[in-house]
Amino acid sequence: MSRAKQQFSFVVILTCLIIEGLCLSAFPRQDNCDLAREEYRRGASLTDIVERLKSFKKVIALCPSLAEAHNDLADCYEKAALAIGKYDQMFNDLLDKAISEYEQAMKLNPDMPAPYFGLGENYVRIGLYERASAMFTKFLQLVSPSHPAGADARNYVDWLQKSTGMSAGDKKIKTRAEIIDEFKKSSSSPPPRLMSIEPFTVPRDRQRFINILFDEWSSKLNREETKQQLNEIGEALSSSDLSTCSFIVEGHTDPRGGYERNQQLSRDRAEAVKNYLISAFKIDEDRIKTFGFGYDRPRFPNDSAANMLQNRRVELLFMEKTEN
Repeated sequence: MSRAKQQFSFVVILTCLIIEGLCLSAFPRQDNCDLAREEYRRGASLTDIVERLKSFKKVIALCPSLAEAHNDLADCYEKAALAIGKYDQMFNDLLDKAISEYEQAMKLNPDMPAPYFGLGENYVRIGLYERASAMFTKFLQLVSPSHPAGADARNYVDWLQKSTGMSAGDKKIKTRAEIIDEFKKSSSSPPPRLMSIEPFTVPRDRQRFINILFDEWSSKLNREETKQQLNEIGEALSSSDLSTCSFIVEGHTDPRGGYERNQQLSRDRAEAVKNYLISAFKIDEDRIKTFGFGYDRPRFPNDSAANMLQNRRVELLFMEKTEN
């Protein structure tokens, strides 16, 4: 498929997502699983991602309990996200839809291995390493040692064990030297199919920062440990070692309050970090992108005040520019 046709296909997908009543979920909801399985077999034989996506949506409308359809629909969303080739709102929306469908497939059929692997990869992409590790571990428990994806899953588990280690109770400030050293030591080849985004790539591991936190309903940088951590980050980004490094600032909230309010609050938190780094360290604005995810991507369960504080956070995803 030519680049122009591919881009057109994904415009179709995204248009369908916006006007779902037209082509993705306009199908009458019924409990007709025999007809759904027939449609599922047809959809699984298709190669065009738009047609596959439409078919699996129809299957789910006919038989919402068919786990395989949710899993394959998730795969369609995931492939669409990765093929967009640009870290933007469309990419993240599709990725979130993929995660949601994988989670639904897992709930419907806890013994089906595929959703665990899909969730593991996508949790890695959005930085939820603890969840990713649990998914790959479960996948390996469900499949035979000779499973084709077993080696990838084991590689992920090994990599994640090296990349986690910070808990909600940690207070450690990562120093400028540690940030630079971690950047240099991190693998130039992320785990299989992690992410490749034009005109950026992600050749370095996502760094973990536990201390960029916010008070309830606030986007102000008024916590001492937050400023200390941002100062270390600013010093690192100002150094010659990271002069070619761009980065994405991702804002998050705890689950209290309405969806739209939290979306805006998460964007405000990301912007506050961006503005601080620009003001205090003269970081070029062109090196920074910001996104807000509201309460959709918690790092920890929202079951305690300490965990909710950790979820009121900003994360940084380091990028390197590539040639167009």
